[in-house]
Amino acid sequence: MIEITRITLLLVWLAGSSAHAGDDFFLGLPYGSHAAQRLNLYLPAGQDAAPLLIYVPGGFWGALDERFFKFADGSSKLRFEGAAVAVVRTRSLSGAPWPAPLQDVAAAMALLKREASRYRIDTRRIFLVGHSSGGFIVSRPVFDPDVLRTFGLGTSDIAGVITLSGLHDLGGPARQGQVAEFIGAAFKEPFPSSAILDRPRMRFLILAGERDLDGFARDAQAFALRLHRSGAQVIYQTVPGTNHQSIASLGAEENAISRDLVMDFTGVKPMDESLRLLVDADQHLFFSPPLSSLSFWSQHSDLIRSYPADDRFQEFLFAHILEHRYQLAAMPLKTYHAIPVAELIKTLSGKGRWLRTVNTRNENYYWPLQELIDLDAAIVVGIDDEKDLFRFVVPYRNKREYSWVDRKKPLPSVYRGLGGMLYVRKAPPEHLRLRFSAGMSLTASSFSLAETSPLQAFPNLPESLKPVLTYTNGCLSCHTLRGIGSLAHHNRVEDGAKQGGLGLPLEDYPPRSMETLCLSASARRQHGRRENKPDRRGGARTAVRSGEQGARGTRRPRGGFEMTPPSEPNPPEIA
Repeated sequence: MIEITRITLLLVWLAGSSAHAGDDFFLGLPYGSHAAQRLNLYLPAGQDAAPLLIYVPGGFWGALDERFFKFADGSSKLRFEGAAVAVVRTRSLSGAPWPAPLQDVAAAMALLKREASRYRIDTRRIFLVGHSSGGFIVSRPVFDPDVLRTFGLGTSDIAGVITLSGLHDLGGPARQGQVAEFIGAAFKEPFPSSAILDRPRMRFLILAGERDLDGFARDAQAFALRLHRSGAQVIYQTVPGTNHQSIASLGAEENAISRDLVMDFTGVKPMDESLRLLVDADQHLFFSPPLSSLSFWSQHSDLIRSYPADDRFQEFLFAHILEHRYQLAAMPLKTYHAIPVAELIKTLSGKGRWLRTVNTRNENYYWPLQELIDLDAAIVVGIDDEKDLFRFVVPYRNKREYSWVDRKKPLPSVYRGLGGMLYVRKAPPEHLRLRFSAGMSLTASSFSLAETSPLQAFPNLPESLKPVLTYTNGCLSCHTLRGIGSLAHHNRVEDGAKQGGLGLPLEDYPPRSMETLCLSASARRQHGRRENKPDRRGGARTAVRSGEQGARGTRRPRGGFEMTPPSEPNPPEIA
């Protein structure tokens, strides 16, 4: 049945025949005199004043292809929730040079606005949506409003712009990627990327695929940052598990995240609260990270070296970011920048056999200094051209501060940022492979030298307990024992400040909690570490879940991203 519907639509569309209509759809509506200037309109049943999504498919400004139907199929879900969808075919640049496609979108929008009462459209909620090259087309009116004015429109008639794996800067990363020849054929010169928004507070939803074509996610990220700096209201999100094609299939269940984001942005249906928490955290921490690792670059730029980001480094990186590796989709992952520990210690005062690190969560760790030097350890301070690694984060929200204390009021969202990361460039021994996060979220002020380690305060400690206090469980990194160690905390998403749930002295924990902790640690040692393969695009292994972290576990309801427990980064080669 679906195939028959597609064939019918295609024949009507390509024939350019008179419009076909049903109770809630109009196929092949002409908005201009050219045979290609047609649109399909799908309306929600029995609803007045519906928001309108004007969708422009991709295809590199050329002929219609299957991607058109992917969004058309998805329109049924949007219509069910109360949205009207118009899928607009534009003239090909091969026969009508730029700005013909932009003029076509403006003409289609003008027609639908004039006929708003007939089609039961809310003219205050007209959104432009574009996939791939269609993303370029729908984002241009807010930079070049003269075309809109020709049709009696203005940027105030646009409630928002949505791009799905869109092209934005034709002289940017995508022009050097897999689609360079297509862009070059359509536009001989790079399109200006420095244009000024006609309406600075315009709303944008910029979505990229985790496994997008080369350059697209990077282009989307750069566009989102430029919009944000110009004063626009921007939501930028890389969608886990999607590629350049699937992100436009809003009807597909595996693309529920994109659909939820679109429906929430357009006011059709609010997104799930757990998804909202994570999206809001991602936005705030990407655009305005309250913590920064830029101090490494301002204080130690002469010590920074560049290295190829090989599979082992990528494995190390993914193990830190966990299921949030979609945040790295825009990164080429070709190079990382780091300060050799052997050079860093020359800037520290005093002497000592141990390198002490204290990260932004107040997690302490003592590293055997000579071993670090022998194994070519370094502090990673940048990846590709990104210098602030606190843009990459694992957000979460605790249900309780302590497992034995009930709390009715919701706790604030908190996070763990990558920041500076201590990386051993040669294969480290077991005692330098931490199972927790003390070796990340570092800043330039995180380092000092120490003559002794905390374990020397416990001369009679059984050998079997030493790993528990140090590299397997990190007890002394987050807690104190007999006054020795540290009291770690969480970092609040809002401002990076200390948030409760402090690591208490080990003596203060109820016996039952300590028993659970030790048993779970024993199980981890018995069954080994999780396997982390260097899969930079995530793929099917990327968790697409949401939930709230409990005191000792995570609830994962349907949809959204996963709330990852912050206590188990489990890196395979962390040191």
